[in-house]
Amino acid sequence: LRKSPIVTAYFSCESSEDAIPDDGPITSLVGGDPFHFVCRTPGAGRQHFALLAGGATSLAGRKVEAIEEDARQQLARHYPEFDARVPAHVRIAKEAGATIVPESGSGAVRPSPGLLEGGPRNLHVCGDWTDCGLPSTLEGAARSADQMLRRFDRA
Repeated sequence: LRKSPIVTAYFSCESSEDAIPDDGPITSLVGGDPFHFVCRTPGAGRQHFALLAGGATSLAGRKVEAIEEDARQQLARHYPEFDARVPAHVRIAKEAGATIVPESGSGAVRPSPGLLEGGPRNLHVCGDWTDCGLPSTLEGAARSADQMLRRFDRA
């Protein structure tokens, strides 16, 4: 298993009128490059949102000003009503080893969600790194947590 970076651009627009539409907590940017998702904290206000790029090796070495410009331009492509020049505080976070990239044969080392075989009886595991039937993605992490909770409920 190799590490892979995640880059996030956190936006705080001056007003909700300047922000992109609120389509829910997670919106997939189909064909998104470099960012793949718009993420929102429920109840945080429409003017606060983040763009997330998983497996962001192309962004890892770039300056934060360039990443911000990429984020603004991508928002303008996906949301034509969004003005890329809108005043907003933007914070860029780069996490070099935030997720894993499974390689061929890596499934053999990914444990199932729940109790670890031969592990402590009070430790339940879940996450995108477990073998839940999906790759190491946000969807995989959510499925892993659901599978772990279902197994926990039966125990």
